[in-house]
Amino acid sequence: FMPVFAFAQTPPGIVAQFEATPLFSQANFLPADAVTRFIKVTNNRDTSRLVVTQATNESDPSGFASALSLVIKEGATTLYSDTLANFFAASEVALSTVASGATAQYDFTVTFNPASGNVYQEAQLGFDILIGFQGETAVGSESTADSTSGGTITGWSGTGTTGAQGL
Repeated sequence: FMPVFAFAQTPPGIVAQFEATPLFSQANFLPADAVTRFIKVTNNRDTSRLVVTQATNESDPSGFASALSLVIKEGATTLYSDTLANFFAASEVALSTVASGATAQYDFTVTFNPASGNVYQEAQLGFDILIGFQGETAVGSESTADSTSGGTITGWSGTGTTGAQGL
């Protein structure tokens, strides 16, 4: 008879669960609109690890990202608060240290500056969000098995004063 071998399969060191794929996919985004999506990160390493995030593959031909704010929170704690344009420019943003075996939830909220008026009608931007442990390969890009896109956001279309139409 043949011997049977059993091998333990090691789980990935980091598991990232994105609320939606892509994380953001907003059309007709009006001034003062906001959308929140989460990313849950599980640390399967033997030690605590610092979680970092960054944007890649940004496409923002009209400068729309400067009219959008990004706030990243873990529970009630604000970890990042700036424009989406500045997030794009950052090499990486440190979020928090996750203990071995623990899971952290990061809430990403994008808000369209209410004072933007009609300047960004039909403007579009796109980006990918990477998330991972500092010093290691990130997960969450479109080029990995754990793929997702940061998403696309399109400024509202229509005519009239800010918020009058969002068709």
